[in-house]
Formats: sequence, C-alpha cells, structure tokens
Amino acid sequence: MNKMYLKLEVALLISLRNAISDHLPVGSSLVILDILMFVLTEYLHERPLTMKKLLLSLDLSHTGFRYHFKKLVDDNWINLSRLTEKNSDQRLRFITPSSKLVTKIVLISNIMNDQLEEIRKQKETVGLPN
Repeated sequence: MNKMYLKLEVALLISLRNAISDHLPVGSSLVILDILMFVLTEYLHERPLTMKKLLLSLDLSHTGFRYHFKKLVDDNWINLSRLTEKNSDQRLRFITPSSKLVTKIVLISNIMNDQLEEIRKQKETVGLPN
C-alpha cells in the first residue's frame, strides 16, 4: 500500500477520533460510545429500547453499565421515560437519544464529510485512487 495513501487514511481516523472526543462524552472509554451508538441505532430502526434490552445487548459488566448509563441520563445525552398509557407496565423504562445527542452526531457527521472531501482532494492532487 502506498505510504501517502495510508497517511491520508490514518489522518481521517485521527480526525474521527478527535471529533468524537470533542463532541461526545467518551473520555478514554469506548463503553459510552457503545451505549450511545446502540441507543441511536435502535431509535433509528424504531425499535423500543428498554434498560434490560440495552444491558443484555452490550457485553458490559452490570456495574460499569449502570455507572455510565446514569451519567449519560444525568448529563442529558439520553432520555429515560415510561409509557403514559393507563394499562402499560410502569416498571418498563424506555431509552431514546436526546436532542443534544442527535445535534452532536449531526455535527460530527458534518466534520467528517468535510474531512472526507479534503482527503479526496488530496488524493486527487497526488494521483491516488479514492
């Protein structure tokens, strides 16, 4: 593989990591990113997501999950709610992404689209395939 091509690809990955670190509360843990991406994926596929389903779907310890989950709820990255119908099971709590999370994801996507365009131009300039 051409070193210049690899250099541009690594630069793109670094840009992605920086954008995620700058705009999402991931810190040094990918656990938070896993939780946020799962919440977003389920929401976008219109699949109701409960705490139990989230916990069982991710390969995380209960303690670690609860710590990060509580922080995400407290900091308004995800919403936790109950159904309002009279005959619904009020023990179930449903998880959805907050508007704050959606806004930040769109921002990261815009940053990455700009980076991809810049890298495409650089590749074109030096005659590398896109």
